[in-house]
Amino acid sequence: MFGLSKEAVAIISNIMGPLGTLLACVMFGSSIGVIRQVIRDKSIGKFSYIPYLLQLCNCSLWVIYSLGDWGDGSKLWCFVANGLGLTIVILTYSVYASYCTPDEFRALRKTSAPPLIAIIAFALYVVFADVAGKPTTPEVAALASGKACMILNLIMYMGPCAGLKEALSKKNTEFLPLSLGVTTVVNSIPWFSYGFVIEDINIWLPNACGVFFGLLQVLCFAYLTKCAGKEAHLTGGNSASQSFATAGDFGALVPTKSSMRNVSSMPANMHLTDPMASTESLPQPERARVPSFP
Repeated sequence: MFGLSKEAVAIISNIMGPLGTLLACVMFGSSIGVIRQVIRDKSIGKFSYIPYLLQLCNCSLWVIYSLGDWGDGSKLWCFVANGLGLTIVILTYSVYASYCTPDEFRALRKTSAPPLIAIIAFALYVVFADVAGKPTTPEVAALASGKACMILNLIMYMGPCAGLKEALSKKNTEFLPLSLGVTTVVNSIPWFSYGFVIEDINIWLPNACGVFFGLLQVLCFAYLTKCAGKEAHLTGGNSASQSFATAGDFGALVPTKSSMRNVSSMPANMHLTDPMASTESLPQPERARVPSFP
């Protein structure tokens, strides 16, 4: 490809594949903080299930795509990364469903049922058609799930850019966390390289867009920091940007001052031994950002 020898292609894919898988797993792991907070608070709080639903659909489709277009094993790292991501997001989804209220659970079930039923039906078709020996099944699986993966990834990478307009209009980096842009770039580069050398447009195209949109966020952050002269928010952000941050955010793995409850941050008139003391005045933890994938 483009003058690269088979040896060069093998070297690049053998480096970028494991690297992309490692970064994806780290970002998938950012939802562990969400799980711990929900279990600790025994409530889902203001967390939205939409990012996890998107991640569940995305990882499921990538697993189907990897198995349907396995070929010479070039989709191994895609399968490993999304298999682990699927395991983590199922755990996160289960915890969310366990601690949400009856009304929230009904909304969760109503929204989640159609896409999940469609994915399960498609997966069953691929499995049983393959057992029946239909030769076109892998091609059908690769074509359908591959394009669906590409579209979903594009939506996920473009989602956080919804905060760009808000950030530019208010001249405030709070709506454009630096960590999210950096994470998008760092995650997209190895997967773009991997998809490019194995000549898979379903992998390299959305990640090329991920690099572009990630850099756009970083540049806008730098512009606002320089021109507005306001405090930079490395891991902060509004609920809108967080709802679409399914590409993951390394910043979610870093504890912030506002997420640490300690005695020194309490009001002077607050005493731990006072049963009548109100907990409403305690500083509330920031909401962790959710985990993309190849």
